[in-house]
Amino acid sequence: MAYGVLDCQEDDTYRYSLTVTTGFVCNRTLAVIQMNPSHANAQRSDSTVGKIVKWAYESEFAKVTFLNLFAFRSPKIEKLKNKAIDVIIGPKNDAVISMHVAAADVIVLAWGKDIPVNKTVYF
Repeated sequence: MAYGVLDCQEDDTYRYSLTVTTGFVCNRTLAVIQMNPSHANAQRSDSTVGKIVKWAYESEFAKVTFLNLFAFRSPKIEKLKNKAIDVIIGPKNDAVISMHVAAADVIVLAWGKDIPVNKTVYF
């Protein structure tokens, strides 16, 4: 199963969204909100993107949009822990999440228990 990148909203510091097609023919869109982005972008993938796209295809979704609680690009959560909350969230992140969540048929929250900020901010 091959997939292709439809859109990647990013800059040098942040990846706000990554939207890919699964190859399944339908109109269903999945939004996956993870903790923080890895280095996947329009030119390169990673194992998490591949695994989720495979599951999305098998679950009959045409598109997957990857979003993050924290748009600061780093595959290591430790690099987020000593930064200010507004720095790790990113200036455009809330608006990008809102836009993609509104357009999604299904939203999946996918992050572990190690949140790099005070948990009262999100719980």
